[in-house]
Amino acid sequence: MQFGAPHGLISQQHAGALKILAQRGKTFPIGARVPMLGALAVWLKEPIHFEVHNQFVPSLWTIQGNTEPALHCYHLPIACQQRAVGLLGLMTSNPLNANSLQVLHSICGLLGFALRGQNQTATAIDDSYLQKLTPREREVFALLPSGASNALLAEKLGISPGTVKIHIERILSKLDLNDRTQAAVKAVEAGFKSDGL
Repeated sequence: MQFGAPHGLISQQHAGALKILAQRGKTFPIGARVPMLGALAVWLKEPIHFEVHNQFVPSLWTIQGNTEPALHCYHLPIACQQRAVGLLGLMTSNPLNANSLQVLHSICGLLGFALRGQNQTATAIDDSYLQKLTPREREVFALLPSGASNALLAEKLGISPGTVKIHIERILSKLDLNDRTQAAVKAVEAGFKSDGL
């Protein structure tokens, strides 16, 4: 509201997804989980680069495409000691000036320390194994509960079915799993859902 944004969200990273902690306007409700795929995975790749990203990401918003041309998208990583903690997103009709963006960077830093401390004290699923996976492998891993074929996964991710197969083999090896079904179960335990496609 302070920045005149009718749509906004604060999310926390957990188990390869972003959980919505606070929201306003046309975004998903508090508690919803958004898989960190595509641009989100790139933006939150560690070490974090504190940049403002203006690309519209449909998975974060309930607006069907950025149909309102007057809206400007702003996505800022929330981090603590260059480690990803979450993402702050705003959509506003007025472009933000340099001073406003500097304030938002400061807010993201404060949120990073607060959310990181909350994560350390809360009992949560151990998702440290996800750090073994590359961002693309995490994307494939997040989609495994859907039960989709390599061809469908490839279509969703814009890569070849052979590349999907290689990613799955590497996931199984890195996570010491026997087969795709075990990987899908592990992905569900990490919070990924079967409707990922």
